[in-house]
Amino acid sequence: MGGWRQRAVLARLLIARGQAVSADRLIDDVWGSEPPDKALLALQSYVSRLRRLLEPARAARGPATVLVSVPTGYRLRLHRDQVDAWQFEQAFLGADLQHLPADLVRRNLGDALALWRGAAYADFAGEPWAAAEIARLDELRYAARERHAAASLALGKIPEAVASLEAILDQSPLRETAWQLLVLALYRGERQGDALAAVRRARRVLADELGVEPGPALRRLESDVLAQSPALWDDIGPVPAFPPVEGRAPVRQSAAAPDADPFLGRTAELDRLLAAAELARRPVPSLALVEGQTGTGKTRLVMELAGRLRSEGWFVAVGRCDAEEGAPAGLPWAAVVDELHHRHPDEFGQPLESIFAPGAEASGGSADPVLARFRLHRRIAAFLHDVAATAPVLIVLDDIHLADAETLSILNRVVFDLAADPVLFVCIQQTGEKSIGASNAPNIARKLLPVIHIRLELGGLPSAEVATLLRTTASPTLPDEAVAAIHRWTGGNVLFVRQIGSLLAAHGGELALSEVPAGIRDIVRHRLAQLPEESRLLLNTLAVIGMETDADVLESLDYAPDQAWLDAVEAALRAGLLVESRPGRVGFAHGVVREAINADLSNLRKSQLHARIGQAVEAVHPEDLSALAYHYARSGKAALARKAVDYSSRAAERTESRFAFREAAALWQQALDCLAIVPGCGPRERLELMIRLVRATALGGEAARARDLRDQALHEPAAAEDVELTARIITSYDVPSLWVNQEYGMVVQPVVDLIESALDGLPDHTSALRCQLLTCLALELEWSGLDRGREAAAEAAAMARELEEPLLLAKALEALFRQSYLPGQLGFRDSLAHELLALAKRHRLITTEVIAHLMMTECACAHGSFGVADEHHAETKRLAEKYQLPSPLAVAAWYEGLRHLVDGRFAEAEEAYRAASRLSAQVRLWEVDQAWVVGTTISLAMLQGRMNEILELAEAAFAKWPVMGREVYAQSLMASGQADAARRIAGQLPPVPYEASYLLTSTWRALTGLSLDDRRRIEWAYRALEPYLDELAGADTAVVAHGPVAQIAGDLALRMGLREEAAGHYQHALAVAGRADSSYWAAAARAALAALGP
Repeated sequence: MGGWRQRAVLARLLIARGQAVSADRLIDDVWGSEPPDKALLALQSYVSRLRRLLEPARAARGPATVLVSVPTGYRLRLHRDQVDAWQFEQAFLGADLQHLPADLVRRNLGDALALWRGAAYADFAGEPWAAAEIARLDELRYAARERHAAASLALGKIPEAVASLEAILDQSPLRETAWQLLVLALYRGERQGDALAAVRRARRVLADELGVEPGPALRRLESDVLAQSPALWDDIGPVPAFPPVEGRAPVRQSAAAPDADPFLGRTAELDRLLAAAELARRPVPSLALVEGQTGTGKTRLVMELAGRLRSEGWFVAVGRCDAEEGAPAGLPWAAVVDELHHRHPDEFGQPLESIFAPGAEASGGSADPVLARFRLHRRIAAFLHDVAATAPVLIVLDDIHLADAETLSILNRVVFDLAADPVLFVCIQQTGEKSIGASNAPNIARKLLPVIHIRLELGGLPSAEVATLLRTTASPTLPDEAVAAIHRWTGGNVLFVRQIGSLLAAHGGELALSEVPAGIRDIVRHRLAQLPEESRLLLNTLAVIGMETDADVLESLDYAPDQAWLDAVEAALRAGLLVESRPGRVGFAHGVVREAINADLSNLRKSQLHARIGQAVEAVHPEDLSALAYHYARSGKAALARKAVDYSSRAAERTESRFAFREAAALWQQALDCLAIVPGCGPRERLELMIRLVRATALGGEAARARDLRDQALHEPAAAEDVELTARIITSYDVPSLWVNQEYGMVVQPVVDLIESALDGLPDHTSALRCQLLTCLALELEWSGLDRGREAAAEAAAMARELEEPLLLAKALEALFRQSYLPGQLGFRDSLAHELLALAKRHRLITTEVIAHLMMTECACAHGSFGVADEHHAETKRLAEKYQLPSPLAVAAWYEGLRHLVDGRFAEAEEAYRAASRLSAQVRLWEVDQAWVVGTTISLAMLQGRMNEILELAEAAFAKWPVMGREVYAQSLMASGQADAARRIAGQLPPVPYEASYLLTSTWRALTGLSLDDRRRIEWAYRALEPYLDELAGADTAVVAHGPVAQIAGDLALRMGLREEAAGHYQHALAVAGRADSSYWAAAARAALAALGP
């Protein structure tokens, strides 16, 4: 069936079970987030080859009948008997002990199980698009084995049943049905003691794994065994099983009279969502994604699911993600918690709403925002766990593609924390987004992909359902030709069809189709024109407020005469433009309605409305800081600008208390923008806001932007007038960081001078501010190689210890580590990393703990102790995953490329570096597009002898980094046959500063000397590398490595005619390679020794 991707196309279509899969979806699933430019051509090629394989007898250019094209993509037309998985399902569905003899059930299931020849879709086990189908088929396989064992038991084949059930439980020990059958089989085999022991085993497993007791059926069975109940010899009842997608009874429409909002044409999709609900009852994280174009009925489908599940006793909660800037971070979860508590106040007496309540603080008693944020998310998960202990829960997140980072972080936490609870998450997303929340938090969204068990992509309704919808909502006598024209025109888009139906209904079904507006927004405008003036004005106001609002806000907007607002609302409700989402709230029936209204409002009118809305909200909801900040800021009025600043600042502080720092930074920026039009505001107030903005931006992971903002503040004239203010601006950027704080190799001297000046101006005694300034100075001088940087770091560490401030000490130790890349200092750096780790664990400083593990990874790499490095790398990833820290995950990803280099697997290393680059770009890790990408590319070229291939890159590196880049450019010129140019570039030998890249730069200089046979360089490098002979060249970066330093020293010694010294170095290199467990480097050392001869 061809290569992996060709087989993946076939598998993806098989999983769709005859439904169409768009070409875009196939490309996204098969190639991932960054498909090649010619992915569509490759897909078409795969389809062509698959067609020849699936229909070998098809005439050339004859129409395909199996893998067929559809307008958006492809689908498979296969009979059930042509796919083994489908055959297996059909046999399973027919094997029912309640209706068939046990011997027939046993035989049929045995034949069905024989169809399994390994794991389902084994080649695609790690692919998100296959995860749900693999889980479903695995569940069916277990259920079939249980039924087969039950049939054996019914036939008296006790030993066979026991053996089969033990095998099932060995593989899946949480299956209570299998435990029940095993207990029954043991009892019937006259092994009552073993039967009771099996119950105890089940109880222990369930308690250890899930923290729960066995279910009622197993407990009842235990009682029956103890009582030797005759019921234990009764016929075996039905064996529960998770229903397959096509095994569920078809969804039937209600027999009641047609309503104004009939559910049409989505029965197969609803079946799959109901099957996901069944899966959620088991200990499997269950997340369904429903996507489609605007108006395809995504929300209507999910609300039908919600209604069905609610009628079966489920709790249901819905949160809507909003693109409006005024929406608080994590707002959908506030809605979910609020709905669950207020609908069921008796069940949940201790609501979680206090976390989201106005003015609530959520620090969780921790000085570390990462840990406090983690605890907040765990509290939300714990609340939902308590809810799910009462009844199954459906949580719907609508418009998930608009979700802010905090909403996605909470989703990521609760999905995995509630894996053992009966909770189904359904996310609704508009087609065209790459993934959940792709625009806001791709690193978080990527983690959710493996647990998306069902992914439904909705298209238009078929013609028959369009006819039913139109004749229900518009005109019962609408002729077939009119229905056909509307279906052809709209493509079955539900929203478009409904709006046309409403328009026809408004005209008694007599409107000629030629008079129907050409677009959905035109339809909305046409319908608005039929409303009273008061309703149109109200809708204008509502469109500026948002998708929905409270009735009391509308009432306070001073409509006259009294109750006019209520008449206006009711007219819009009758027209179907508004809906009552719940008592006391009203909102638009669809986002397109709001968009159409907003598009026709001038900016001036919007500004006036924002001012009125802000005043109304202030009167009835003065605690709604985000809304007040949003509306007053957008009023653009100087008279309201002070309120905009104050509310934006208060909203930012509250948002920071919930650890949504990116959203807080946006609010601080909004406050700054509004301050510009506040009459009489002073420069100091502006700088105070900038300090808050810098810190929130840095805590939100935007290190480069935070540094730029800080430097802007330092250039404000008012900053120079107050030394303490200057110091606070400088240190506003001093937050827990992950690796580099500035551009590689750069020292910004004006900032260094300002720090020195501030230190001179502050009182000369121990203080937290002085300690912070010293740390900042050390970090600013990171690439300078000057003693002043090391002195500042050491002084900061001593001062922090004296102050007994763990956060200050953590940052000072990090700065001291970065300033300790001197010869013979590896042990000192390692001791600093160990001290930092102990400090972090003692004070629960999560980010600091992660940084310490990264440092220890680096030290272990330099020493060649990759077993130790692997342990710290694994711990870095574990902590970063647990606490949702994307930046350290990106940093750690580069180490995986290094591990391939150790074994000489250059192609795999290159692929790992590409993956690390993509991940780093997603989280906007500083320097990813410069030093790290360039450095790994250069190292790979050197190691493989391909320097001639990177001449242009080498020239750019020389221009940007004259010391390190000189060595690269000279080697590249030499490899390209330009020896004279190479020697001219290598003519200078500038000093190499003692900073983080010292050993790597010295290594590259050594290789340049060998390449050019440059005696001066060779001698310099031999002396420079001597203190590092027991280390790996460049491995102290934890990114690249050029093998044992001793190997390079041997090559240098040999070139200088020092054969005896060379032999000693090669022996040393062999020992270092052994410690690193690198057969590749060991082979190089042995080859060098062999070449020396006796």
